[in-house]
Parts: sequence; structure tokens; C-alpha cells
Amino acid sequence: MNSVYDNGALMIGGIDAVINEVKDEIKKDIDMIFADKDALLKELEQLKKEGATLVYINYDRPMGDYELNYWYENDKIKEVI
Repeated sequence: MNSVYDNGALMIGGIDAVINEVKDEIKKDIDMIFADKDALLKELEQLKKEGATLVYINYDRPMGDYELNYWYENDKIKEVI
């Protein structure tokens, strides 16, 4: 996944694309509501080292917290018929 989908509260995309988007938002000082962007970037970079390929971030959580979900290349996608 080369694209990042972001609706202002949720972000999903390939790990590299999301890392680049967060770096860009830090550089441009774009508000990510309550999320600590530096901590988020550090966690994303660690997940990349561990092999995560797809990430989902809910950064619209109170108290500076965010929800981060991730998947690896070997996670399976089920086909529903």
C-alpha cells in the first residue's frame, strides 16, 4: 500500500508511507489532535524494524494517547465469497 488515507482522526497505510506522512506533518507542524507525534514516529520506526507492513492509527483519543494497530506481511487476508 503506497497511499496514506487520513480523515483527520484516523490514518491507515503502508508503514513507509505513514512514517513519511508523520514526518511531513511534524515538519509542517500539522496538528494531530491529541497525539504526541514524536512518540508516534518513534513507535512506527520500531514497528518497521520488527517487520510491520501496514499500520492503522487512531490519533483522535483524549489525553495525548493514540491507538496503533499493525499487520505483518505474513498476516492473511480472508476472501469472503
